Amino acid sequence: MRKLFESLNKEVSLVFVEPIAGDAYVTLSLNSFSPKIIKRPLGHTMIPYSSATSLCILAFAFETHQQFHFHRHPFEDIGLRHWTDFQ
Repeated sequence: MRKLFESLNKEVSLVFVEPIAGDAYVTLSLNSFSPKIIKRPLGHTMIPYSSATSLCILAFAFETHQQFHFHRHPFEDIGLRHWTDFQ
């Protein structure tokens, strides 16, 4: 993570995200505000439907995890803020 950060001239924010219990949890982060510290945020999740990362995790999840996600985070309540429709 640090090598990638340095190769991008330390002008970006990087996050490592893992699918846990139907959500996209940020497990590591590194940014230009504190470039020497790789943080391990606790309980930080990405907003559903708001980023390419959260959408990819949802797209490749097992169908049971997808259904759990849709039940827990209704698209009509959260996703429509970012997209015009479900398609």
